[in-house]
Amino acid sequence: AMGNQEESYVAAGHSELSSVLTDAGAKVLDNAYVDVEICGNLLRVGGMYDYAFGLDGNNTASKAPEEIRKFLENFQNINRAKVMISHRPDSFIFGDASSYWDIDLVVSGHVHGGQVVIPFLGGLYGMDQGWFPEYVHGTYIKDRLQLFLTSGLGSADEVLPRFNNRPEIAVLTLV
Repeated sequence: AMGNQEESYVAAGHSELSSVLTDAGAKVLDNAYVDVEICGNLLRVGGMYDYAFGLDGNNTASKAPEEIRKFLENFQNINRAKVMISHRPDSFIFGDASSYWDIDLVVSGHVHGGQVVIPFLGGLYGMDQGWFPEYVHGTYIKDRLQLFLTSGLGSADEVLPRFNNRPEIAVLTLV
């Protein structure tokens, strides 16, 4: 799934990014999904960048833009474990999206672990979540879904420089 760094790269005129990734063997999931079998386990893995709700003042999932709503309705319409790679965790923590959509696990980044980590207090800034965000790093349960946030490798230096917050590459084992 694309993130804001990749979106910026494409907006800067590098429209070949998806084909470069595909040619390298990656599967680009931009409002798309694949059904896979891993060690006998059936999974549906999807990817999206947009919000999973409508910008109606209440962040109502049923009022998501038609393209997103149709994608998520199709994505959830299967009897297998569903994993969504969503750059923004906010897509599923704001409004009623975490109780509306039938998704088992959402994997996200975007908030960079809170950008600056203050000992005993946690992350300082969480992008759309603002100052002292609730969801910054690790695993959370929100309504009917699990949410995993990685601190990732990047930094939002235009907001705050990354400080006391080691970059990470997370490896998840699904059981």
